[in-house]
Amino acid sequence: GWQNINTRNEQNTEEVLTFLSEMRKTVKRLIWFDAADSTGSHDFSIIPMVDVFLKKQVLKDKSYYTKRNNIRIWLNNQQPESHINMFDPCPVSQLHKIKVGWNIGLNDYRYFGYKMSRLSNYLGYNLYPINFSSVHKQRALDLTFRGTIHKDWTGSYKISEQRNKVLTYLDATPLTVTKGPSVAKRKYWEELRNSKLCISPYGWGEICYRDFEAFISGSLLVKPAMEHLD
Repeated sequence: GWQNINTRNEQNTEEVLTFLSEMRKTVKRLIWFDAADSTGSHDFSIIPMVDVFLKKQVLKDKSYYTKRNNIRIWLNNQQPESHINMFDPCPVSQLHKIKVGWNIGLNDYRYFGYKMSRLSNYLGYNLYPINFSSVHKQRALDLTFRGTIHKDWTGSYKISEQRNKVLTYLDATPLTVTKGPSVAKRKYWEELRNSKLCISPYGWGEICYRDFEAFISGSLLVKPAMEHLD
């Protein structure tokens, strides 16, 4: 319950802190993996209890973590004040614990989505080979971007701004483009392998599944700036 921001409360927070306190008595090193999409974190309240605090991607300027509303840096702190984003900033003395861990690029989700993707880790790549496509093959499409105009889940959030702008721009481009709502996975992969470019805006975090889908398909990834990250 504590891992879900919507159900986090004083009781399950205390349960997590108690659990970590007991764990520290039996292990030499305690590592916490923050599995959230965003570069920021809601989990800094527990960082004094652990030795290492891993994230999928980490801000190069870690001082940003000591500020409130560090959840998504590209929103320029335009998030509303609500229980969803009320959290404790990271203490300056704990910043050294924040390090880069593995991210979604190391989980094969091509054939099984969400939690079922763990199956492919056990089945191995003999059954599901990577099959990278050559970047030099002839491609009929200039660009592909599957997606729909998306309303943010609260009026003040701007999570979908990049996606919505991309879709608006594609309506006016002279390029040969495949766009529109979701299609069957097989067709989606065919389009990617047949496209020179693939646009991947930020989602709930900077790193997206589409980034790695572009790499595998040999399509050139077009993405907002990422130099603020490790």
